[in-house]
Amino acid sequence: MVNRYLKKYAPIYLVGASACNSFAMWLVAYLITTQQSLSDFGTFSLCIAISTPIYVLARQDLKSIVCTDIGMEYSIGQYAACRFIQSLLAVVLCVFAFYIYEKTFETYIKPEFMYSVVLYKFFESISDVYHGDYIRKGMPSKVATSLLIRFIALLGCISISLFLGPSILPYTLGIASLISLVSYDIRISRSPYKITYKIVSQIVKLSRYAGYTMFGLSLVGNLPRYITDIFLGSEAVATLSWILFFLTPPNILMSTVSSIYLPKIIKLYRNLKKEQVYIIYVKCVMMAFIFGLSSYVMLYIFVRSNIASINIEISSLIDNIILALLLGVSTVQFAGGLVMGGMRMHKLLLIPLITSSFMFLLFCAVLIPIFHLKGILLSILLGAFYRVVHTDSLLRRHLNK
Repeated sequence: MVNRYLKKYAPIYLVGASACNSFAMWLVAYLITTQQSLSDFGTFSLCIAISTPIYVLARQDLKSIVCTDIGMEYSIGQYAACRFIQSLLAVVLCVFAFYIYEKTFETYIKPEFMYSVVLYKFFESISDVYHGDYIRKGMPSKVATSLLIRFIALLGCISISLFLGPSILPYTLGIASLISLVSYDIRISRSPYKITYKIVSQIVKLSRYAGYTMFGLSLVGNLPRYITDIFLGSEAVATLSWILFFLTPPNILMSTVSSIYLPKIIKLYRNLKKEQVYIIYVKCVMMAFIFGLSSYVMLYIFVRSNIASINIEISSLIDNIILALLLGVSTVQFAGGLVMGGMRMHKLLLIPLITSSFMFLLFCAVLIPIFHLKGILLSILLGAFYRVVHTDSLLRRHLNK
């Protein structure tokens, strides 16, 4: 009976589990800020900004490839083994990137932040492939269960860290991801992990353009942190990172919810039912905007209820309409990329990605000297809006052929 209800209400269950994980990430951000410092959270967020593009490039968006592999060309064991190899490579590249960043910008990055982020990304990226397999098999409730186990484990780890000391806190995300991966994802998959060089090369060849595109998206998404760190200093990047961290939960929600549509999108697209594909795209855009605005509401409530412990600059920015639009529009651009990725149109995504990057840099050159940190936020908003319009134009043109 339980399984019947889980299957019937799987989308609600999935959104609820994703929302729980989003709340837990907000909690980690708050605790690092209050128990350590805003500057420490800025360093933690900077580690995420440095490592994310590397992991995204290494894992090559295998989740969307798995979701849309309707013919089940490869087993989940083969995909997971390939992802494991890719993630190991990403660990080495991340350590090297941290070293280069420290030497280039003469910045000290605390080891606990580096290691905790690398571990979190490693285990989370492997779980990601299993989630794609659940969606491919029409079992989104299993994704929700995996996320719920991660949420419960994370709450337990956070509780323990409160007794052991704040230095343990950054590791809670990685430990919770490991618990979810081992206790649920690997245990229930029961798929052989037979892998050869030929299979790895075939999977990499299949997903390489997805990897290039997602790497570009991730790199562009983290450009504001790099530019802020260079031109406005570590305190400004800490403030910006704290604000942009609230983009992560709606993006996670959007990624989880839209992944349900990926098998349907590829089937409709192959059957030339392109109008229905665009209807799904519009639905995803509307959901993304709502998720983004909801994140702004949570940020507003959070800052106003903790005004004494929050940075003054964050408190002054929270009333700005730019921030609300930024969270909404940025989540929409993420949704557009997911839908086009579902049709395996990764090459087309590179066009708005490159042009919007140049637009963002141009806006930064003009607005940062005038508005400083607000200029960064406005540049992100304008660049994201340009990419949304360009992506929509490309998608409609492609579907009307």
